[in-house]
Order: sequence, then structure tokens, then C-alpha cells
Amino acid sequence: MPRQILQLKQSQQLTLTPQLQQAITLLNMNQLDLALEVRQMLSQNFMLSSESEFDSETTTEHNDSEEYELDYDDSELWADCNHDWPTSSNNNSEYTAPETYTANSVELHTFIAEQILLMPLDETTMSAALALAYLLDERGYLTLDEASAKSDYNIDKNTYQAAVTALQQCQPSGIGARDLEEALNLQIAALPADTNYLSTLKRIMRRHFAFLSKDSERVQKQLDLCDEEFQGALALLRSLHPYPADNYEAPIREYIEPEVIVHERGGISYIARFDTHLPALSINSAYAAVQPNNEQEKTLLRAQLSEAKWFIGALEKREDTIRRVASIIVATQQDFFQQGDIAMRPLTRAQVAEMLDVHESTVARAVNGKYLQCKRGVYELREFFSHAVSSSEDGEEASVKAIKAIISGLIESENKKKPLSDQKICDMLAEEGHQLARRTVAKYRESLGIPAAPGRRER
Repeated sequence: MPRQILQLKQSQQLTLTPQLQQAITLLNMNQLDLALEVRQMLSQNFMLSSESEFDSETTTEHNDSEEYELDYDDSELWADCNHDWPTSSNNNSEYTAPETYTANSVELHTFIAEQILLMPLDETTMSAALALAYLLDERGYLTLDEASAKSDYNIDKNTYQAAVTALQQCQPSGIGARDLEEALNLQIAALPADTNYLSTLKRIMRRHFAFLSKDSERVQKQLDLCDEEFQGALALLRSLHPYPADNYEAPIREYIEPEVIVHERGGISYIARFDTHLPALSINSAYAAVQPNNEQEKTLLRAQLSEAKWFIGALEKREDTIRRVASIIVATQQDFFQQGDIAMRPLTRAQVAEMLDVHESTVARAVNGKYLQCKRGVYELREFFSHAVSSSEDGEEASVKAIKAIISGLIESENKKKPLSDQKICDMLAEEGHQLARRTVAKYRESLGIPAAPGRRER
């Protein structure tokens, strides 16, 4: 029988008090959540008062006078496929109210149109792409062919192809496909390169998709695939959505109120104002001056006063932390405010934390959901962080975002009849002093939602 021995062990352990936990929570909150927290604290602590009480129907306005400008039919084939894919919601036997369907359709079309408006397209292509976005059917398929586009909407062949390419770059993945096979191939192209069985599935889709429902064993034999590999590829195929519109979830829209306002003078960007959009809190002097007659009332007043003082101090500490983090970001990213993403410098949360002598998690909380407004637009503070990926000839490092911006610029100015291959882009980057592997260039291009050279070629 093993002996039981009693031992004493000394160790250090950090215990988070309720107040410290709440301070961490306050730092992590965005403007909307913080406003709700302040409103709740005002309602439950009579020692707190504000210069301007606010409710859900009113918001604090800026007092500054300056205005800011933010710069074939596949249904048979599909039915015969014995693969347990999800069916379209529009084929359900349950009745769907027309107004519900219409509202959902409008939201999807609007969502796609918003994405197209952000693309670097010429005016003709953008107009055509927007028109096609509103011609998608309930499955998310584009049923308007090239001939109809010409006769009904006066969209020529080249413009039609360019508009379809733009449309198919939108989310949800697979949108704008002309048939089932194209919808699946678009989703496959958007999968991460390291997805299990992806290469096998691409081999199947290249020539054998139409035969899967008729003789899947023959397909497996022709491609010389083992059972594990073939079944894995089929499982991946089943995970895709035959009707892209069914994969659409309306994005949650939140009202953004920037806390950091950046101005520019003499080519230098600086923090001109820090807005919390909250009323100034103070201690209610009338209640603080009360002299209670019994110990119970005295204890209550002390507790309320202590909580009120701590809450005001916690808000001030939150503002100071965000201001200090934002100051380092603005000082480091001066070139970005003048030139955009192409001039983004490498900067990590760990570097900022070291400069401020705080924990990295504090920096992460300080930038999460906090926004900066400058002449280039509104940005979440965490967008200014980017790792270094290469070194130029003079020893200066470049950030991931800057490299992506260069790649995007090269592709935008390429000859559309002879688009740049990933290797060519790699060579052009090397000429500018950025040494990247071809697979890295391909990964960055895919993250930008840009198809490979064959998909960009205009015929």
C-alpha cells in the first residue's frame, strides 16, 4: 500500500479581484458596450452623476465644426447523386411566406452589391456586375447567359465575362455560378491549400464529376484512388453547398464610433482628439455630503462612494491605455496615413507591449473593437498590426499588408490578356528587394480574393 505523505508547498498565484476583472472587461469593451455599462452603473449607483444624462435614443454629438469625409439543368444529376448533400431551402415542403423570401433575397443582393462597390473596377464593368448581382435566382445562380446580356442589357461579351468574374469573387463562396458544377468548383477554389483531400477532389472535379452519380466505382478505378482517399474527397465534396444562397447569413451591422481622431499638419499625422462619446462622470456631491444616522446607512454610502470612485478611475485608466497604444501606432505608421497599405510598417502587439511596459494581452484588449478615424477612412486599431515578411536590400523590413498591397497593385495594372503568373509576381517583388517564395505570393493573392492568372485572363 503506497504511503501518504503530507507536504507543504509555497507558490505564488495571481488572484483577480472582482474590480480587476471588471477593469479588464471595460478595456475590452467597444464603444456601444461601454455606453451600456456606463448607463447601467448610473442607474444602480446613486453616487455617480453625469453632466449630460443619455438614453438609447440620444447620442453625444461632436462639438467640432470640422467635417470628416470617409474617403444545362443539373437538377436531375443532383437528384441522382447519392451523397446526402443539403437541399435548397426553397424546396422544403413547408410554406414560406412571400414577404420573408423577398426580404432575404434583397439582403443577399445588397450584400453582394456592397462588395462589388469596393472592387477596383472600371465604371462599365462595375455597372454590369451590379446588374448581374440583382439578377441572381433564389439559389444564388446566374441564369442570364451571354446572349441575353447583350440583347436585354446591352452588355458586350468582354464586359459580361469581367462582370461575372467580379461577381464570383463575392461572398458567399460559389455565388454567381451558372450551374451546379461551377458553384462547387468556385467553393473548392476558395478552400485553404492545406485542406485534407483537396488535391484529390480537384482531380475528380476536373473530368469526372458528371459520372459520380452514375458509376462512382469506375471513377475511383480510373483515377487509381484508394478507398480512404476517394471517400475523403467525397466527404469534402458533401461539405460544400449546392445552392450558394443557402449558405448566406446576413452580416450583423454595428454602428461604429471612432475613439481616436487623427488630423494632419505639415505632412505629419497626430492624434487631435480622443472621443469616448460618453458623458463626463463625477461624484454626486449631494449624496457624498450626507451624514447618515445609523451604521447600516453609513456602510451603504461608503460602498457606493468607493464603487463610484473606482469606476471613474477605471474609465480614465481605459482611456489612457487606449491613447498610449494609439499614439505608438500613429507614430509608427506615419507613412500609411500618407500612402495607404503599401506603406504599412511591421508592428506587433508584443512590440507595443514592450514599449509601454504592459502585458501583450493588455494591448490586444486595447485595440479590439476600437476605431481610428483619419483622412483615409475609419480603421480598427488592430488593422495597423502586421508581421514582417521580408527584408529589402537596404535592410528595412516590409509588412504583410504592404506586400499584399504591392501584389494587388501589380495585378490591377497587368495586361488582362496576359495576366501575371505567381512566379512573375514573385520575380517582380524580388526586383524591388522583397524575397518571397512563389507559394507565399500565391497565399497572399488568394487571401485578397484574387483568382490565379487563368481566371483573370480576358479572351
